[in-house]
Amino acid sequence: MWRDRNLRLQSIIDATPVSNGVLLLGKLTALVVIITVNLLLAMAVMIAYELLNGYTDLQVPLYLQMLFLEHGPNFYITAALALQQLMRDYFRQRGKVDFQEPPLTDVYNELPIARHKGGMILELIEQWIGPAALLTGIRNFLADHRYAAPPYATVLDL
Repeated sequence: MWRDRNLRLQSIIDATPVSNGVLLLGKLTALVVIITVNLLLAMAVMIAYELLNGYTDLQVPLYLQMLFLEHGPNFYITAALALQQLMRDYFRQRGKVDFQEPPLTDVYNELPIARHKGGMILELIEQWIGPAALLTGIRNFLADHRYAAPPYATVLDL
């Protein structure tokens, strides 16, 4: 299971005032820094090994070329592929949240919901089906559920 779900942090993460891209960029930067530090540690170990064996003609530019230009991209590509699989699993697990959607009247003033997500979805749907079809669908939905008694309309009624 994922750490943010176990610690119940998803509401806090969803309510942060930064975009998901910033959070993802921070994680990717940390991953690149970790790999780079590991490659530099490997270079330090190689230098120490050569010094312990009496070899003193160190060629640091050759080590840098070998680690970062020849073998380094393999580490970064492997990390990117592993990260891609981890993200797939992560979103697959997050998508399995099972909850009953509350009526819109109960969540109208909740701040985490009012973070431009609805607008982004509407813009995406508008790109797929066109503005006229979107407005017709919204008008029909509102007409069908106007003055409705409980149970109120949910996303599934769209």
